[in-house]
Amino acid sequence: MVAREEMVTTPDGEMLTFIFHPEHDCPHPVVLYLMDAPSIRPALKDMASRLATAGYYVMLPYLFYRGGQFREFSMSDEDMHQRRELMCAVTPTSIIGDGEALLRVADADPNARHGKIGAVGFCMSGGWCDNDATAPALDAAGVVNTVDFLTEAEHGFAPAGPRYDRAASEPHWERVHSLLRRNL
Repeated sequence: MVAREEMVTTPDGEMLTFIFHPEHDCPHPVVLYLMDAPSIRPALKDMASRLATAGYYVMLPYLFYRGGQFREFSMSDEDMHQRRELMCAVTPTSIIGDGEALLRVADADPNARHGKIGAVGFCMSGGWCDNDATAPALDAAGVVNTVDFLTEAEHGFAPAGPRYDRAASEPHWERVHSLLRRNL
């Protein structure tokens, strides 16, 4: 498994991105793995690596780069307030430029396959764990999608940590793998 860091130039600055992919059978389909509000931490890197072992070129960008250099946040009140401020800079408009910059890097890497790409997001970057009125917007936009409402899981159930819920996380992995196999 290859795990490396790359600074990606975006319209708004330099975005640290963690890239994972298998060493063999390259090139691999590209998957943008978008962080949740607690930011990039070992649990998200582990999840990105787990996905890459299934044959994907996974890019995990630090979306808070507009607010400063990469750092891992704690669960302190001070860090929670700072993360909330940084979340405001991650907008639908700004994420488009970030995605385009990521895809330019992938296009230049012989380990990344050209063509269709996948995207997986959590919390602020996509996904629901209970009934959410914004989910039908995908249908209105013509996006082929399936939304599972996991009424027993707590928000943040997928990554390792205090809210991890194996009964919800493993079906989530099954759905992600199925989605990517069918579409990439």
